[in-house]
This record gives sequence, C-alpha cells and structure tokens, in this order.
Amino acid sequence: MARTPSEVLVTIGPDSRGAGCAQRRTSGFAGKRERATALAYPTVLCRDLDGITAARAVVERWLGDMGLHLSPTKTRITHTLDPYEGAVGLDFLGFALRQYRVGRTRAGRLKGKVSTGFMVRITPSKDAVKRHIADLNATVRRMRASTQEALIAALNTQMRAWCPYYRHVLCVEAFNDCDHAVYAMLRRWSRRRHPNKSARWIANRYWHESDGQRWCFRVPDGIRLIRHTAMHQERYIKVRGMASPYDGNLIYWSRRLRTHWATGSPMACLLRRQQGRCSSCGLTFRDGDRLEMHHIVRPADGGTNLDSNLQALHVHCHDQLTARQQAERNGSPRQGLPSRGAV
Repeated sequence: MARTPSEVLVTIGPDSRGAGCAQRRTSGFAGKRERATALAYPTVLCRDLDGITAARAVVERWLGDMGLHLSPTKTRITHTLDPYEGAVGLDFLGFALRQYRVGRTRAGRLKGKVSTGFMVRITPSKDAVKRHIADLNATVRRMRASTQEALIAALNTQMRAWCPYYRHVLCVEAFNDCDHAVYAMLRRWSRRRHPNKSARWIANRYWHESDGQRWCFRVPDGIRLIRHTAMHQERYIKVRGMASPYDGNLIYWSRRLRTHWATGSPMACLLRRQQGRCSSCGLTFRDGDRLEMHHIVRPADGGTNLDSNLQALHVHCHDQLTARQQAERNGSPRQGLPSRGAV
C-alpha cells in the first residue's frame, strides 16, 4: 500500500535524484526550455498551469518509485493573482503572498521599466496570527494564579520572539489584531482575580499611564507589557553587492544589523555607537581603515574595559592621542609624535 510523505520529505529540491524540476518545451522558441522552480520546501513555482502540472507528474513518478504518493488534502494548486479552484494566494512559512491589480502608478515594474499591472502584498498569514494568539492565551490561562510581574515577563518574551520575524512585511493590521486580543485576555485575567471589584477599580489597579501612553498594563514603577505595534514595521533593505557577515567588514554590518552575532563584538558596538566615525578626527571610517580601541581612562588609572570607557579610533589618531596624553602627564607642551598611519 502506498504511503503518504510526511515532514521528512521537505528536503525535496532541485538536486534530489534529478526530479526536483520539470522541463517542457515552449512554443515560439525552438529548443528553449522553461523550468519550474522547486524550493527546499515542498513548493513549486511556475508561470503557468501547464508547468505546474508537468512538475506534479514528475514528483508523483519520483514518489511512486519509493511507494509514496502526494496527499490530496495537503497538495494544493493556487494562483497569487486570480482565483483558482476557489483559492487565491499562497501561505508559505507563516507569510501570506497575494497580488492585486492596481493602476499604472502603483503597479510594480520589471527592471524598472515595464509595468506589471499588479502589486504584491506580503502579510503575516491568518493561521500564523491565530497560532500566536492561541499561544498567548495559553500562557495567560496557565498563569492565572501568577503575579502581574511574572505574567508580563512571560508575555513579553513571546512577543519579542514573534514580532521581529514579521516586521519586514505589511504587519500593522496583524499587530493591531494581536494587541486587541491580548487586551481581552488580560481583562478576563484581571476580572477572575477580583470578581467582586468594579471595572474601574480593576483598570486603576493594573493599567497605568507610561511615557504619555495610556492604558499600559504594567506594575507601578516596574515592568510593563510591550505592544506588538511598538515594534514598528521596517522595510527590508537588500544586502549591498557581495557583502557577507563573514567578510570581516564590521563597519558595514554594524550599521545594517543590530543583533547579528558578527556585530556583537566590542569593536562593532563602538562603531554602531559612534555611527561609524572616529572619536578623535570625526571622519567616517572607510573599508580598509585600520582601527584600534582606546581607553578613555587608562587601566593604570582605574579605568575599566566597559564600552562606556572605550572608543574606536584610527590607528594614527590613536597614536597621536596617546602621545598627547603622555606629554600632558609629563608636563611637556609637545603635540604628539608621528603616528604609524600618518603621511
């Protein structure tokens, strides 16, 4: 009996026994072949229905050799612009991909010239939002007897882990829905703890004003619950050229990233704090510049290695600054010695 492929088969790709892509001849161009792209997940993308049908036949033959078959309930053919078999759009890795027909001024362009006639909208999928709200609700129910501070800490951890994944797409509407659902959960949580108190008393007990923002679920003079909408939407900026976190260009990556492992070094933190400028000369660091860290207060004088006591300098600026400080300690009016990088 044929079996149904499970999550083990998500590695089906372009190089899997040569069955990851289907080819077919196209009319008008003799000998030209069109490929249906197969991603690392069980998803096939193609321009027309014929290409998808050919790719599906290839996958079915490949699975049949192993005694497997595609699940009818889990296999779906859809179009991102026009409805097909009652469905439109694609949900992939928690994102909903849709295309909408719009006017010429709002439509996308191919190579910046030819108008496509539609625009692409990528949003958090409805299922992803429902799962997130269900997880938050489960946390609130599990912590019905916990303190307000413990509940806020648990919810903040979940929201800080979920929001950054979707902040680079159209997420404002989904974040607003999540905030509304969280407020309803917290109202039920607070009423359960004080069934004999009025709604005004409960609101004054758990919701306060913070930084000019009203209705903040917080502990007085303590931790506060963050909001989904507080993590503002950020447009994704493509990586410049062939740049890579492994190329050692901390100047570029410290500006681009804030939480990447490659920008967590002391030098990268200083570059980010100084906005890529030398603390001595004020010039912007360039690729290839030699940099050094300088202690504002010397360790010999009680200085520490904390970021607040460090600054990033050019090598020649560091030499000149060290020479001036040494001359001042010695009571000499010299302006400094020639540096290694000076010309």
